[in-house]
Amino acid sequence: MFVLVCASWYKNTSTEMIAEVAGTPKALIFHHFRNKTKLYLKLEYCSRKIGAELKLDTVLAYDDFFQAIDEFSRLKFNYIRNSPDEYKLVYEALYLTPDELKPDLQEKVRGCNRGEP
Repeated sequence: MFVLVCASWYKNTSTEMIAEVAGTPKALIFHHFRNKTKLYLKLEYCSRKIGAELKLDTVLAYDDFFQAIDEFSRLKFNYIRNSPDEYKLVYEALYLTPDELKPDLQEKVRGCNRGEP
């Protein structure tokens, strides 16, 4: 699914295409997410997964700035090498957000900052 969404991106990827690639009925996607926008906004799960993979909490514990940058760079490089499609999907979701989704995504980020699920 990551390749499909990355290749076509949000406007060009239908729920039918996502269901087909995921090997699941379209109705199941609608049951869990109601629409493609809700599915898009669930990307925070991938974002959290990336944060865990990059061990962001441990990198910030370094006293030496350059040692922290070195460690973070190594972790990020390994993650991108091992999960390039997932990384690209989350990167594009955060930095190339479709205009119609920006208000929803900004609200989602504010909620996460307040500790909301």
